[in-house]
Amino acid sequence: MGPALVSGLVLIAAASSGCPGGPRLAGDDDLSGDGTADSPTDAGDEDATAIEDGEDDAPPAEDGGTCTPGGPEECNGVDDDCDGRTDEGRWCWFDPLPLGATLLVTDATASGEVWAAGEHGALARWNGERWSTASCPDVRGSIDSLRAFDADDIWLVGGMGRLLHWDGTSWAEPFAGEPWISGAVGGVAPDDVWVDHGPPEEIQHWDGSSWTAYPFPPSLCHLSALRAFSSRDVWGVGRCSDERSRFDGRAIFHWDGTAWTVLDATLPDPLQSIWGADSGDWWALAPGNPPVHWNGSSLEVGPPELGPDFTAVGGSARDDVWFVGAAGAVVRGNGSSWSVVPSPDESALSAVQVTSRDDAWVMGEDGLMLHWDGSALTDARRASGGYPRDGWGFGEHDVWTVSDGGRIRHWNGSVWEAAASPVDSDLRDVWGARPDDVWAVGVAGLLHWDGLEWRSVELPTAVTHGLDGVWGFGPADVWAVGGDGLTLHWNGAAWSVVPVGPIPWQLSTVWGSGPRDVWAAGCCAILHWNGSAWSESFRDPGPCFSGLGGTGPSDVWAVGGDVILHWDGTSWSDAEPALDAHVAFFDVWAVADDDAWVVGYEWDDGLILHWDGVSWSRVPCVTSGFLDGLWAASADDVWAFGASGAILRWQRD
Repeated sequence: MGPALVSGLVLIAAASSGCPGGPRLAGDDDLSGDGTADSPTDAGDEDATAIEDGEDDAPPAEDGGTCTPGGPEECNGVDDDCDGRTDEGRWCWFDPLPLGATLLVTDATASGEVWAAGEHGALARWNGERWSTASCPDVRGSIDSLRAFDADDIWLVGGMGRLLHWDGTSWAEPFAGEPWISGAVGGVAPDDVWVDHGPPEEIQHWDGSSWTAYPFPPSLCHLSALRAFSSRDVWGVGRCSDERSRFDGRAIFHWDGTAWTVLDATLPDPLQSIWGADSGDWWALAPGNPPVHWNGSSLEVGPPELGPDFTAVGGSARDDVWFVGAAGAVVRGNGSSWSVVPSPDESALSAVQVTSRDDAWVMGEDGLMLHWDGSALTDARRASGGYPRDGWGFGEHDVWTVSDGGRIRHWNGSVWEAAASPVDSDLRDVWGARPDDVWAVGVAGLLHWDGLEWRSVELPTAVTHGLDGVWGFGPADVWAVGGDGLTLHWNGAAWSVVPVGPIPWQLSTVWGSGPRDVWAAGCCAILHWNGSAWSESFRDPGPCFSGLGGTGPSDVWAVGGDVILHWDGTSWSDAEPALDAHVAFFDVWAVADDDAWVVGYEWDDGLILHWDGVSWSRVPCVTSGFLDGLWAASADDVWAFGASGAILRWQRD
């Protein structure tokens, strides 16, 4: 497979001593949205062997699974605790399913369970019947390395270099409090695990009871991926940043049971993925470069048909090797030739797990999961599409979302349906008085749903700006706000401009507790409507407010940027929690004076906060990107909307 020699190899020994060596997860019976539970697109191969979960005599759940009375409830579309409800007590992905975070790495246990992990600390597990999201490790950033030995023995590196271990009950951080940054984890058995750490740069070995440190041959080296074939045969790829070394930033590492050595290979870029059937036949690649192949004695460039667009490699044998990459690219090799595997999705692919010749998973952007059943790749997700900026509904079986590009989706209690939209520009907010009277606003102005279709609504001639927020109190009392301090009012027959004075900045959000208590906010200020006129209630040159919510005239919240303000009926006061500096709050929804929610982001991860009447607390394990909007069907049923098509749902336990 491609005889072109990359370079000779020089082995340099390092001093060493010592010897080397889950949780159930969120999903849906009908992941594909085809109306059929456990169809091939939902569960992969129809003949896949189910992995038992729980005792043989566990009572049946309403959805056909099993449950344990009083047991923990998971995000998996199953009634785990036999109370007749599913996925309550925590924030769970509702769409896409099983999740919408980009997946970066995957691994399989000896029993056939497949694990996948990626951005925003997302972690998912396939148990042979369904995908579900796991008891997450609550890490910030992405999970970049994963090794799964069993359901109660999972290792991962995530959250900006944290090494974490799952023992079936909880996550532990072996090097907590130490200034270590991990790059990759791997191994052949639970008592033979390797992970690189630094600074100082070294590789640590776990023998089942303790850690032993081994230095890298040159200093300042870092592993991106590990592949272990036996306790005396482990390979790693990565880079060395020591300017004094001749490895020029790119290196391959090998453990022979005694010492780690570095293979001096002339590579254009550091390798980031490695897989092989054995130590005499492995493949590795660096994104943007053709794959390279180790034939047991030298490193060679892959054949021309393996171009530079691949990001991950996997396989089940020497004659069953898979590469996946950009624009849905999938190529499979049989030992003598390569063939393209048609993909049903052109999204970027970043991980592949091959458990047999007729069972493989290909994963990538925005939670994409493709399953190979021996004949074709099929999409195993349920996804409504779009980037929902906000949502509104009339109960859990009647929910609307509006998105960029004018996309409008409706949830009917069983499936998401795309509604015909009269615009292709971004929509930003939605509100409704009843199921046949719903308003949406955006760049193009106003849209209205009358129970049959969405139509554009003509605005007053004086309006020259788009709209950002909409709220109302009934069919004849609706407000919309937008650029240059624009406020519009609907009286049941026509929209009219309501002057607010010389305000040159944009209003982004509107909310009220009644016709004589309406609030509007945007950059620099918060306005109040008392039933007859607008007045300025708050001004500050810093925050741009994007969300308003409350329960009454003396309980109002305003959020924007890194600011959370509260109105007690007399004055505004700061109420933001103690979080990292890199945060932003986008929306707020209050269901009681001691029960409110805020969404936004922290660094690049989605952020959800909860108010209990005393303080705000951060909700753990939010495995999405930015969250923009909130809506509550009731105090016990709250929805969040955001990036990558994310729709998350919380139901009270």
